Amino acid sequence: MNSRIKEVRKELGHSQETFGSLLGVTKAAISRIETGERGTTDQMIRAICREFNVSEEWLRTGSGDMFNLTQDDELLDLQKKYNLDQLDIKILQEYLKLSPEHRKIFKGYFVNVFGGAVASEDEAIDLEVEAYRKELEDERRFSTSGASPDTADVKKKVG
Repeated sequence: MNSRIKEVRKELGHSQETFGSLLGVTKAAISRIETGERGTTDQMIRAICREFNVSEEWLRTGSGDMFNLTQDDELLDLQKKYNLDQLDIKILQEYLKLSPEHRKIFKGYFVNVFGGAVASEDEAIDLEVEAYRKELEDERRFSTSGASPDTADVKKKVG
């Protein structure tokens, strides 16, 4: 593992001093780790992985890629694989920022637009139930506020 730590440092173009300072240790500490004079603690391993986006599996075992893929790397791979344009990428980026609740609403919209073929049967049922629950909540809110809901909207069925 010591040689892999040195490999990470060199790959990133850091001196032992700079690498150490980013991790909160001295140049001498990094030197001792790289030469094997000093063992590497779990805390140091986690710090290296967190600070430099290094794969913990690679650092510990040498298997896999040195660095973890970032979301941008993954989107770039998808862009190449599926010939996506910038709008496609922006849509994916914004979707990934949504909370689970907002993703559910978004998926419900797609099921409504494209039909049940987009979702599995269980997902389609869950989305229908959620949409109906939301309609009932809206109806209750309108009736308690004194406002008159649009009956066409309230009675509208999903699917």
